Amino acid sequence: MFVSISKLIVSIFILLLLTGIVKVNGQTKDENEDGFLDTYDITAYFSYKILLPGQMPDSIPLKSTSSGGLFIGLAMKIKVSSLLNVHLSPGINFSKLIFQELDPKTFPSDSGNVYESEKLIMNYAELPIGLRFNIVKNDIDQTVFSVEVGGYAGILINSVYKLREVVDEKKLISKITPADGLEQFRYGIFIDIAYKNISFITNYRLSDIFQASAKYSKSDPSISFGMPYTDPDGKFDYPVITPFELGLKLEF
Repeated sequence: MFVSISKLIVSIFILLLLTGIVKVNGQTKDENEDGFLDTYDITAYFSYKILLPGQMPDSIPLKSTSSGGLFIGLAMKIKVSSLLNVHLSPGINFSKLIFQELDPKTFPSDSGNVYESEKLIMNYAELPIGLRFNIVKNDIDQTVFSVEVGGYAGILINSVYKLREVVDEKKLISKITPADGLEQFRYGIFIDIAYKNISFITNYRLSDIFQASAKYSKSDPSISFGMPYTDPDGKFDYPVITPFELGLKLEF
């Protein structure tokens, strides 16, 4: 179920507020006879990922390196041993798909509608869960190099299909909220290779962005450009978007 933009803004505000609280408070520790032993640590982080180019039909001119997402969240690191942590990292994923305006094309609009720009914006509440292996530590027991593997799951909280066009030398922006045909849930696996607080991260999305049962139509269904459709009225299957994402993450 979609939530309003105001609820999304409130969610981000609460997340930033919690970030400020945990940065002031620092770490939670359990005392033992030798002093203090870290049991968990909470930090804020953000990451930015782009879609890796994949095999897409020519009729769907996706700008993969301009598409991707910004993730803002909190990372709770639960210490299992000196070499292993469990990470719970809830946050908001601001994801987008950006399309080239080429002719011919069939998606998200067909060749009869070549605009200045078209993009699909999707915002998810997500929970990545991972196991971090602390491979290299320094003399004061701080992790210098680590590898984290895990999975993530999220729910769509807001979406917008946005296009920009020029009509009579005036720029017009149109929006459809919520966007059509989207899956409500997003999930996949990831690997995170970190040096100190900077990480190289790769995601593989196991879910589809669009519903398998969803269809879209074109102004001229007789022109398919290789896109399959089964309905007699010429409605097409939504495309399968490349599942690989690659990016950087920073903890602070």
